[in-house]
Amino acid sequence: MKNIFLAPRPQGKTANIFEMTVKDGYKKNLLLPYLTDEDKKTLSEHEILHIWGNRSGSKGAWNNMQIGDYVFFYQNGKITYIGNLLYKTHNQSLSKYLWQIDKNTNEYWEYIFICDHLKKVDIDFSIMNRLAGYSENNVVQGFQSYNPKGIEAINVQYGSIEIFIHKYEINDGNCKTNNIDSILNSIDTKSFIILSGISGTGKTQIARIISAGIISKNK
Repeated sequence: MKNIFLAPRPQGKTANIFEMTVKDGYKKNLLLPYLTDEDKKTLSEHEILHIWGNRSGSKGAWNNMQIGDYVFFYQNGKITYIGNLLYKTHNQSLSKYLWQIDKNTNEYWEYIFICDHLKKVDIDFSIMNRLAGYSENNVVQGFQSYNPKGIEAINVQYGSIEIFIHKYEINDGNCKTNNIDSILNSIDTKSFIILSGISGTGKTQIARIISAGIISKNK
């Protein structure tokens, strides 16, 4: 079972850092001087890196991250973006280049992770509090894992984490997923569908959601 990790977004004057490094991502060729050989090999097929980092206090949660796990980015009582863990690396020189040093703690955000399949969502965190049995006013303070009870509740009530995400996903015009329900209904009468389109238009994402929906219907 995939896990969910909660990552708070910065606010105020530093809010644009998230936009630059996660939402828009960094061109990999700008980061090559700071990447290890292993980094370069693993990320060879990715030109834009949606990248974030943690300080040493969050090392425990960072260590528990597995490839494919979900990262829910939190801001002002809502989950605003979700990605899947593509890769993680402990890299102080890369952190120094991207974010310099935290002047309050004299630490770097050197426990770095990179996401793919980034989605814009609008999830009121009170929903996740309720599912996990957290207090109603609970907020995300520091990078942390989400309660397994909450993950189990998502899978039971929504069918899968993918379907849960899709329910709250904001269509940015790139991937048209608002007709998934009608596609699922059509599969009841046809044994196959054909997804067509140029690279980057969301065919893989749609296939994942359809697969999750079929599994949920057949439980």
